[in-house]
Amino acid sequence: MDDKLSAFIEAHGVDAALIAKPSTQQTLKAHEALVALGYNVNASQMIKALVCVPVIAEHFAEEKAVLALIAGTDKLNLAALSKVLGCERVIIADQATAERLSGYPRGGTPPIVHDRPLQVVIDDALYSKPVLYGGGGSTDMVMKITPSEIKRVTEEIEKAKFAVARIRA
Repeated sequence: MDDKLSAFIEAHGVDAALIAKPSTQQTLKAHEALVALGYNVNASQMIKALVCVPVIAEHFAEEKAVLALIAGTDKLNLAALSKVLGCERVIIADQATAERLSGYPRGGTPPIVHDRPLQVVIDDALYSKPVLYGGGGSTDMVMKITPSEIKRVTEEIEKAKFAVARIRA
């Protein structure tokens, strides 16, 4: 379990739950592991959290990095995300950069609570779901959270921007 993430959830009264995937389920996709644990979840409720870096005047603007949230079944439309951000283009950060900017490993990046505040852009279809499941700080944890709670934490606690837009391909 990620102590930083669980401590933040408790300290700030965040309406979210961290769910452990038993070690025998490490190789299952996250939604398959949740179903095996008795949760009623499908792949379209799974959050794919991608750290992205805008390119501004031929410069990788890591200081303006964003977290793009799309359904696990979808692909990110980089042109649509660029338009939302108002930049010439945006790239998906490589693993080392994503881990440095978010503080979490690939496959464990939660939709909230990062090493530095990240603007969040969530796909409109994902935002319409009543409950979402995403990275829980490590590859053996999953976070259960609502889209409105992601928005609240991002804007009110982390003091970062939040946007809803169609960013799936």
